[in-house]
Amino acid sequence: MYARILGRRFLLYLLIMLGSMLGGCTSTGNIKEVPVTNLSERESLAGFSFLPPQEEGWVKVKSPFRVLFGKRSVAEVDHTYTASAMLVQLAEEPQSPEDFLQTLKKGREKDTDSVRFKTLLHEEEIDKGTKQICVKYHFTSEDHQAQKNSAAKYLVLDVYGSSCLHPNDKKMVVDFNYSERFDPAHKPQGVAEAATSFLSHITFDDEIKIGKPIIGNRDLIVAPSSEVISCKYYVVTEQKSDRWLLTNIAESRPTRENSQQEILCVNNEINTVAPAWDYQASIHTGQRGDCTLADGMDHTFKNIYNECSSKLSSFNTGRSLLLNTLGFLAVGAAGYSKTTDFELIKQISVELNLVENISAFRDGLWQKNVPPSN
Repeated sequence: MYARILGRRFLLYLLIMLGSMLGGCTSTGNIKEVPVTNLSERESLAGFSFLPPQEEGWVKVKSPFRVLFGKRSVAEVDHTYTASAMLVQLAEEPQSPEDFLQTLKKGREKDTDSVRFKTLLHEEEIDKGTKQICVKYHFTSEDHQAQKNSAAKYLVLDVYGSSCLHPNDKKMVVDFNYSERFDPAHKPQGVAEAATSFLSHITFDDEIKIGKPIIGNRDLIVAPSSEVISCKYYVVTEQKSDRWLLTNIAESRPTRENSQQEILCVNNEINTVAPAWDYQASIHTGQRGDCTLADGMDHTFKNIYNECSSKLSSFNTGRSLLLNTLGFLAVGAAGYSKTTDFELIKQISVELNLVENISAFRDGLWQKNVPPSN
């Protein structure tokens, strides 16, 4: 799944999100575009922080586990810019830097949309200049399905980035990247320099305090919102029966006033969410339908994943959804429907930026040759 998100489908991820944020189109209504007004204000995610691109005219969208910046050129038709930082869950912990490199490289090479993208350049290598285990990459592709305002047969997408193992969780990957898409007849100068500038402003925290497991071998992680990678948006309020009742404290993840959600964090992953009547919460916290397990407390993450994978085998976003950045599944909360709701799954997938065919979002933007509103 990790290779799929950060492989060629990652290019599509950039396309869909930029079309959404700059084109003013959101599929769930929860992704909001915000102008970047303070270039010295650092953005923070779990355990690291970074500055926005150091130029005027950028906008951003932010969710708890990713920040995406976007900008389009006013002077040049079809020239657009993106920069992003996000967290991605690995299925297995790499055994060495070389293992990490090969996992990424093979996955990206395999997961290529050859119909849309023609690879011109693909470079990946271990970055020996960092304290963290990182792989720096550069790939250039022809985008043959981009919506354009020019007469160009295709646009070129040039991406520079770095994927690092999180220093406090070796199954969590932090990915940073900078990209530009442009008419090949008007190749811009300074793409590599702009990418280097963005990537140089990233700082990892020295330590993240992980809450002490409080339910035996279930490894239920509980800590204040700023201290935990995966379950960082919840704190325990009380114990009810054999479930812990946790309260959502993240402003960006709305719930009804004074409402509470039952959440089980198994192996630092959110596996149980309730109640279903809170639609906004359900959009942000997982999926429902045939993968709902009434006795979710008694299932390990692996059991849940295996069961849901088989039921969603015919649905393109199923595997990506189940092992997404947040790694959470809705299992066994009161009121959840037992009927398969693929429309909801699609909406959730869009919210998590994991939809397979995501080109329309970004392409929708580039039909508008006007600067973003201030």
